[in-house]
Formats: sequence, C-alpha cells, structure tokens
Amino acid sequence: VKVKCNVYGYRKMYFRNNHVFELNEFTLPPLEFETVAVWIDLPPKLRDLVERNGFDWKDGMHAASHLLARMVPTLIVCDSKSIETEHVNAFSHRPRPARLLLYDTTPGGTGFAEEIHKQLDVLLEKACSLVESCECETGCTRCILDLQCKDYNARLDKKAALIILRMLSKQGTSTYKRSKWNSDTSTTPERKRKKALNKASVLGRAKAEGMTIPNPWSEHLPNSSEWMSEDRKD
Repeated sequence: VKVKCNVYGYRKMYFRNNHVFELNEFTLPPLEFETVAVWIDLPPKLRDLVERNGFDWKDGMHAASHLLARMVPTLIVCDSKSIETEHVNAFSHRPRPARLLLYDTTPGGTGFAEEIHKQLDVLLEKACSLVESCECETGCTRCILDLQCKDYNARLDKKAALIILRMLSKQGTSTYKRSKWNSDTSTTPERKRKKALNKASVLGRAKAEGMTIPNPWSEHLPNSSEWMSEDRKD
C-alpha cells in the first residue's frame, strides 16, 4: 500500500478537556511512502447492525482499529509504534472505506503485517476479550484510548466497537472479505529485496571475474589481505 500524509493546518487544544481554541490553515508537501498492510473489509449488514443499535459507525470502526493495534504486540515481538492504523478526524467529512486496517510504519515493511495476517483471527479474539473485560463506560487508556492517536481520540465508540469485534470474532474473517497475501507482486517489499539481492550478486560476480563495473555503489576499499601484504612490504 501507499501511505500518504497531508497537512492542511493545525489546531490548538486544551489538554484538560480537548477543547479547540484556535484553528489555522496552511499546506505542506505530502509525506508518502510504500509499505505493507493487512485489512478486513466490513460488510454493509454489520454497519446496519451498529446503526440499528443507535451507535456511530465511523466511531466504532475507529475504536475497533485502536483495539487491534493495541493487541498486536501481544502476538508478535514488535514495538507499539511499529504498527499504525487509520484514524477518524472529527473535522473531516470525506468518505472512508468500511475496513479495519493495520500497516507497517517502516517504509518497505519489516514483516509485521505478514505475521498479523497469519494470526488475524486470534488478534480479533484478543481485542474482543479486552474490550469485554474492561469495566469503563465510554473508553479508557486500557481499552480504546490510544495516546498516539493522530486525532486525539476525538471520535470513538466503545459499544459500537464491541459489536463489530464480536461479529468478526464469532464468525471469523473467512466469512468476510480480507486482504489476500501475495508476495510476488511488483509493489511488495519482497520483490524489491529480491531485485536488490540479484543486483548485488551480479556485482559480486563481476568483481570476482575482474570486470569493470560502471557507477559502482561505493569506492573500493582495500580488504584485509591487501593490508597484510602492505604490512609485509614494510
């Protein structure tokens, strides 16, 4: 996937109540990078169930995404900052896909998304158990609140997230459309790493055969055998 971050302005808020007291607009060049992601496309019937119970659909997806990202380090060895999710901006009205998405924050990916894809059903069960066991009413730092949320946890719905995760963990991700893993596409980091390795092996063979290489990656440095021969001459 390609991650694109746009900055349209900034807002100043009071930490004690998240009240916005100043807004200003400006533009900066977008920040873009390619990485690897895993996601679940949520069906319309699940949205109907959430809204039928009087809860907000976007807020529920946002809270469910926070829960999934929070539980990733309990399954694989990684830092909490290694995985990120989509956040809901309270001031944005653009359409948002109905999905729960997690992506690797390192450009090119480091293998975390692959491991999440393998254990996605277990991750859903863990996230559902966490929100069910938490005794808070609307959300706390133990369950849906994320201190790294780029939108300051402005739009979250714990009860809607519980409905979404219960349905997914009960029926399994095989019931719904999930991202298909394909490591042989031209945009995946695996393909790029293979091309880099092939290029490196070609350069290595050329050096061994005494061929000249145009535009080498780095200047030639003497190896240990050359240093030893120079020491013997001295």
